[in-house]
Amino acid sequence: ATKKAAPQTAVKKRVFRRRGRFRAHRAAQVRAVIPTANHQVNQAAMFRVIRAVIIIRVQIRNRAMKNLRVKAAAVMIVLIRQGKTSNLMEESELLKSQGFQVINEICEGSFGKYFVVRHPQFGIVSAKVISNKNFDTNLWDKTGIFEKDPPQVRPFIIQYIAARQFDKMTVILMEHCNMKNLFDLINTQKDISIPVIRTIMKQILEGLRYIHSKGIIHRTPVYLPPEFHQGDQNLLIKADAKVDVWQAGMILYRLVILTYPFKSTTQLANNQFMKLKQLVRPESIQNNPLWDLLTKMLSFDRKQRISAQDALYHPFFTVEEKERLGKGGFGIVRHVIEKSTQRHMAWKEMDYKTENEKQMVVQEKNQMIIVEPLGFFLSDNGRKAYLVMELCEGGDLRKFINTMKKPGMEISPQRAWDITAQLAFSLTHLHFNNQIHSDLKPENILLTKDFKVKIADFGLSRQLQVEQKYTFARGGTKHYKAPELISQLRPILKPSLDIWTLGVMIFELIAQRHPFFDNKTEGYIPDEEFIRRLTTEEPANLPAHYPKSLKNLIKMMLAKDAARRITAEEILEIPEIATILASN
Repeated sequence: ATKKAAPQTAVKKRVFRRRGRFRAHRAAQVRAVIPTANHQVNQAAMFRVIRAVIIIRVQIRNRAMKNLRVKAAAVMIVLIRQGKTSNLMEESELLKSQGFQVINEICEGSFGKYFVVRHPQFGIVSAKVISNKNFDTNLWDKTGIFEKDPPQVRPFIIQYIAARQFDKMTVILMEHCNMKNLFDLINTQKDISIPVIRTIMKQILEGLRYIHSKGIIHRTPVYLPPEFHQGDQNLLIKADAKVDVWQAGMILYRLVILTYPFKSTTQLANNQFMKLKQLVRPESIQNNPLWDLLTKMLSFDRKQRISAQDALYHPFFTVEEKERLGKGGFGIVRHVIEKSTQRHMAWKEMDYKTENEKQMVVQEKNQMIIVEPLGFFLSDNGRKAYLVMELCEGGDLRKFINTMKKPGMEISPQRAWDITAQLAFSLTHLHFNNQIHSDLKPENILLTKDFKVKIADFGLSRQLQVEQKYTFARGGTKHYKAPELISQLRPILKPSLDIWTLGVMIFELIAQRHPFFDNKTEGYIPDEEFIRRLTTEEPANLPAHYPKSLKNLIKMMLAKDAARRITAEEILEIPEIATILASN
């Protein structure tokens, strides 16, 4: 038709010169595209479309826009020639003939079209019209299993009402969901909040859990998992519930990132992604439980892929991650809330790759005798370990000291005695069990909201050697090391090391500075100067108004000779300490 028409340049000139000639030219084009007798098409509908296009084009004066409209018009004419408008009308007429009022066409799926319809008996429902060749009677009978359960048992599954076959098509009636689908939500390209994503995915997984419990899988032809890209044509028959989990994982990824985990939507990009078998973490995903769930749902090994049932018990759904509480040499601690009980907890994320890291994690888990441990789990790839423990809402001792500094406050003698008593009692318990913490510092001393003191971070804690009261040193924080660790070629750890560190911390609590720093150069002196002061000088003087007994205790804890240093058990015998412990 286009070839028989006048040349394109001449047509453009005539269009803008005279409307009458343009209409005559378009009429010639319309006659040229009228289908032959072999094409079943509604000619009246076709002329209505052409007439609408002509009117629109006559009103347009911009040549670029005119070309765009020509393409649109051509597509519309081709669609009519192929009979698609005829099919649409046929489907609508079929619904109308059965007493349905067609309100709107919702969308077109892989195997049929969806309509919103109204019926005196069913009310407003959705109707899916599909070709009989795409209707699986056996599958329809299987979905009837769902109807044996009341709707409240299966709230996240579309409720099917009825199905009826006609000569060429089948009509399936189902409940109408009056909101748009997730595809429309994702295509807005607007960030979706984590709580909203959590709510959506929990309902999807609940729906999958239910249908899997009935022995049915969803298995759509999109988002196919890696096992479908490995050349085994029989895998479609062998597909199991793990296929649905992969596809749900792709939905979760798109909800979070608003795109796919591969570079483009082409089949080549998808195949490359499947070949590399590498899910790269985007920088925008800061939520660790979310990323861990994604790696479990999008595991390239179907045997390692999590089930819908287990996914619902994943920390992403069971706990809510709040603010970061701190970061140390062996991990990051975050505030989390257990959703079912609203219990506030803390969990510590630690590296779990090397044998040394694994050993420290095991020590941390097994020696949590001060801060209450609540749980322990590993990430899907086994490279991260998570230790769940009670939340100490008062922060750490460093935060407490810094808070006092700003307004010029001081800790009361009674409060200083109380903290010293609790720490000494905890160290007595450690040392009695032949344990040395070896990394005590204010950042590892946690406070609850009612001012209970808890010792944490046992990554460097060491077990004393059998029948000996020492072990060899490793690591530790420089400014809290005892003099003997600096002077010895192969430092030996003894319980007296923890006592030295306790003395440094209590000194800081009272004087608000390190015992071997001065106010002007606090924290900035060279290492050589710090070592000289630590090994040759006495600690600075404490404020005069604090009790002499408290200052003497700190002096005994900071004795340079470890053999003369007071023990944790002896600290408990000091009258002020004994009185506090007796009252608690």
